Amino acid sequence: MGKSIGRHMRELNVKDHYEEETILDDIITILEEMSSGWEMQFEGSIGPQTLLGEDLSFKSIDLVRLVAAIQKRYDRQDLPFKELVMSGDRPVKDVRVSDLVNFLHKHLNHVSCPR
Repeated sequence: MGKSIGRHMRELNVKDHYEEETILDDIITILEEMSSGWEMQFEGSIGPQTLLGEDLSFKSIDLVRLVAAIQKRYDRQDLPFKELVMSGDRPVKDVRVSDLVNFLHKHLNHVSCPR
């Protein structure tokens, strides 16, 4: 039992910790790569206040592509994106980059312990 607990603690300690600034940089890079060939009205640079729908003209398929890119970047398939895009049983109107960064900061740094 002692070895199992020790191994479990080592696994918890080697988990990556992601800073909000690093996550923001990653998300901006992903969004810039995704939207580089798009025709859109948005002028300026992507930042924390940028809205995915209104500013970047994101559609549902774009959100799916973004989620896939985030999952690949962080090697995580378990992020509960439904929490980000749904309010109860209704979809949210739009998502700010800062909302996405806060969501990722919370969930990427959360260590769930097995029961």
